Amino acid sequence: MPWRRRDGYLHTAEVSVYIDPARRGEGLGRGLYAALLPVLRDEGFHMLMACITLPNDASVALHEAFGFTHAGTFHEVGRKFDQWWDVGYWELSLD
Repeated sequence: MPWRRRDGYLHTAEVSVYIDPARRGEGLGRGLYAALLPVLRDEGFHMLMACITLPNDASVALHEAFGFTHAGTFHEVGRKFDQWWDVGYWELSLD
């Protein structure tokens, strides 16, 4: 998915994986990213952004295992389950 719609961001994509809670811990997220990242690199993407609702230690660990680094946190910008949530961004350069 494009990270932003303006032409200046054509080489940046937002990535995420969602795994059924009953299937977490089976390595599915790692398998998906292992397949996806080379495709995005081949398609000419330069930077990937991952948006993670916090806290989410498992998602942070998954992204950091692939080399993503924390780029910043926005406080109380997400709302679900009648609660405000912080959202962190992780980035990965494909160059």
